[in-house]
Amino acid sequence: MTVAVVTVTRNTRAQLRALLDGLAGDPEGVVGEVVVVDNDSTDRTAEMVAAHPLRPRYLRNSPGRGFAAAANQGIRETSAPDIAIATASTRLDPRTLAALARVLREGGRVGAVGPLIRSPDGTVQRHGLFAPRPLTALSVLLGLDWGPFRRERERYYGPHRPGPAIDVDNLSGAMLVVRREAWEDVGGFDERFFLYCEDVDWSLRARERGWRLRFVPEVEVRREKSLTSRGASTESIRLYYRSLRAFYRKHHGGAPLPARALWLAGATAREWVDLALDRAGLREGLRY
Repeated sequence: MTVAVVTVTRNTRAQLRALLDGLAGDPEGVVGEVVVVDNDSTDRTAEMVAAHPLRPRYLRNSPGRGFAAAANQGIRETSAPDIAIATASTRLDPRTLAALARVLREGGRVGAVGPLIRSPDGTVQRHGLFAPRPLTALSVLLGLDWGPFRRERERYYGPHRPGPAIDVDNLSGAMLVVRREAWEDVGGFDERFFLYCEDVDWSLRARERGWRLRFVPEVEVRREKSLTSRGASTESIRLYYRSLRAFYRKHHGGAPLPARALWLAGATAREWVDLALDRAGLREGLRY
């Protein structure tokens, strides 16, 4: 049982070093391959990777290609039966990979698994475990927390607490272990999503192909959220909302016109608010 680890980095040298350090001690040989795809870092990432005892394969894109394209690029360089996709700011070790791979191989056409993700201070990082709908965009983006909007938010996020593995609709691309057979059947990330939404789109396509997705909250990882986006906050905000609109056009383009107009207006209004707060220095980057 070996896992290929693919990580995408951009100016996160210290965090990437911590990720590689965590993978280095591997007495059981779980880590089969490690590929680092660098989207045009300027913080001497290349020198650090070259000197690291793990000796990962290093690919550099200049200019950067975005997360989806870079992850696809890295995965094409691997051959292990299972693939772990992790952001450079994720803390990861071989025991975690082995635990996730065991769930992946339990049978029943499980195509991908994901752990419970916490911030360095222990706070749970919630992400949508269930399929987003037009009402989801309004309730989450606008922060509406009453009546049907609250129920929709809770349905979308689902339970984020330690417990047995459950089947879900979505898994986070921040830390994801995929069966290669499923990846090749579904196809890679849709590269029209330069950054954000590529994981939700892939999850939806995987389920359409009959693959199960398992959330494994008994396995936990730590991650510094939105680390790269804070270094280019205005750009990251624009990219997020661009991807969000592309996702809803792709998957909900046939919704009734009033519903489409409503979520498009909500997303546009929220983007303006986030950009204004960012420029005023009241928030750095995205709140998601």
